Amino acid sequence: RISYQSIRRRAIRHWLLLCLRMAAVALIVTAFARPLLDSSAVTAFDRAGAREVVVLLDQSYSMGFSDRWEQAQAVARDVIDRLESFDRASIVFFSESAEIQLRSTGERDRLNTIVDAAEPTDFATQYSPALNVAGSILSESSLPQREVVLISDFQRSGWRGDHAELPGGSVVTPIAVTNGV
Repeated sequence: RISYQSIRRRAIRHWLLLCLRMAAVALIVTAFARPLLDSSAVTAFDRAGAREVVVLLDQSYSMGFSDRWEQAQAVARDVIDRLESFDRASIVFFSESAEIQLRSTGERDRLNTIVDAAEPTDFATQYSPALNVAGSILSESSLPQREVVLISDFQRSGWRGDHAELPGGSVVTPIAVTNGV
């Protein structure tokens, strides 16, 4: 004969407690499995067309002539506005040297704020420092597509024969801003 209490113990009395314990076990299993999951593989389907875009914005003295600077800012904002959800962009201002203003983010508002706040400088144009900085940003990126958008008035004196390298497969899109264009 089985006592009444032993039969009663076999029935689940606290369903909520059982669910909480099962959830805790599931969370622990997920936490331990996380290092085994490759985050790039999990989101590979979604990020297959994702781009790392580096916007190089010429801030040299010649960009302050006429409406070149306003054109350059408008082009940079247009590039930023065309970013997709998985795209990342960096803003680099350059003249004689290059300075990263914002690195690899998808926050369009922050990118546009940086572009809007910038002004031309009193320095000459030099392209190789900007292209080298772009190359370093692109080489560190895990995104499959890499693009450089070079916005400038393309002063011939800026090309001094210095060496600049970009990672293989990078696409460079030059956009010239000149008077009346």
